[in-house]
Amino acid sequence: MKLSGRRMLLPLAMIACALLVWGCVESGVGMTGVQTLNKPAPEPEAQNSTEETAATAEKVVESTEEQEKENAVQEPQPALTSQEMAAVEDPYALDLKPLSTPECGRCHFSVFTDIKEEGGMHQLDCTFCHEEFHTYKPGKDWAEVVPACNTCHGAAHGESYMECLTCHENAHAPVASMIGLSKLEPDCAKCHEPQGQELVQNPSAHTDLSCSSCHHSQHGNIPDCIECHAQPHVAFEQNSGCVGCHPVHSPTNIEYGQEVANNVCAGCHQSVNTKLANSQKKHGTLSCVYCHEQNHGYVPACQDCHGKPHSDALLSRFNACTDCHGEPHALALPGQ
Repeated sequence: MKLSGRRMLLPLAMIACALLVWGCVESGVGMTGVQTLNKPAPEPEAQNSTEETAATAEKVVESTEEQEKENAVQEPQPALTSQEMAAVEDPYALDLKPLSTPECGRCHFSVFTDIKEEGGMHQLDCTFCHEEFHTYKPGKDWAEVVPACNTCHGAAHGESYMECLTCHENAHAPVASMIGLSKLEPDCAKCHEPQGQELVQNPSAHTDLSCSSCHHSQHGNIPDCIECHAQPHVAFEQNSGCVGCHPVHSPTNIEYGQEVANNVCAGCHQSVNTKLANSQKKHGTLSCVYCHEQNHGYVPACQDCHGKPHSDALLSRFNACTDCHGEPHALALPGQ
């Protein structure tokens, strides 16, 4: 640990005094400079020795002071800016920056935690919404302090639902703070109107259920189909496999595209699929949806593909093509 120049001077001065006393004793000179009774008067050489000792001590002190000055030059302290110098006497001379989000969070810790863990799209800088803050005082309208939700979101659910905090109770965790489904249910169809109409227009067992029967736990919850339909006709992998044929809000209105494989149909139509798979006729090379396209239960007329392969006179003798060609998935002619 370095000592300052002043602190070094005191011990060095004490050393110098000790050297002077030692020189006096050796030369026979008392503290007052008078000869002692037991020793002869000091020779000039002894006096010179004492003077040299004092001079040496003085040089040591001077050298130490110079070294301290050099150290001070080698380790300069950072200079204060004009603003910092002014702030020593006047802190309001500083040009302060606005509060950052972490600084807000140190005081508003619970709010910061809500946004951090469940804020969703509201994970913004605090000043994005709160352009003015710490301006509230008793009697002041909160609407003048807290920004309105429609500033960013407009009429998200229509003009009839402008009191956002009625459903989203915590603006800093808007989705997680949704009120219970029992309170929301009477108004489900007002926000989800297409789904409500679909249920009414396509009566099924789903129509008789309340919205919260499926969308339980919380708003936005979508259950797995196997929560109710524990034994589907094909191995369940995910909901997209079910709704590929069964629209959720009109499940009996079965629709599908050309990509549906025969094994999906075989889940319910196993015997028909077996006949088709074992057939040696051209129908055995087709997919189910080639003939039964788009809507479940659709049965095409043979003429849709084959036209009139026989004369009217021959066709008039039979009720339908199947009288001769048999079941269309096997196509077994009489006698085969």
